[in-house]
Amino acid sequence: MRPDALRCLNVADQLCNLSECEVKRMKQVLSFLSAHSHRAIALEEVAAVANMSREAFCRFFKERTRKTYVRYLNELRLTNACQLLLHTNKTVASVAYACGFANLSHFNRLVFSIIGKAPRGYRRAIAGSQVAQPPSGLPAQ
Repeated sequence: MRPDALRCLNVADQLCNLSECEVKRMKQVLSFLSAHSHRAIALEEVAAVANMSREAFCRFFKERTRKTYVRYLNELRLTNACQLLLHTNKTVASVAYACGFANLSHFNRLVFSIIGKAPRGYRRAIAGSQVAQPPSGLPAQ
């Protein structure tokens, strides 16, 4: 796995320079995304949680997380998928759909691009090792 491929989803260190209102807004958004990442979330829906327009939300989110909304959501879903791959015997397709990915092919490409292995290969590599941990860089659950 490429060491720089995965980035931590923890944005707490980036919240220190925000106003109290902005911190509250970001916490609401991150909490919403964490609770609902298993399903499709329209940009309009998450923007409404922040009480912002789509455009304003995209700017707000990227300035504070240094990631686009879609990238952050995909990384959050991938974190959840890695946990399921590690700790369950669900099929790769079941894991992908349970984590909110609507397209198995997209899920496979995303896992490969970030982890460097296909989901099945990742599961086999972890099963073959003594310590079952998610890839470095992904936050612990």
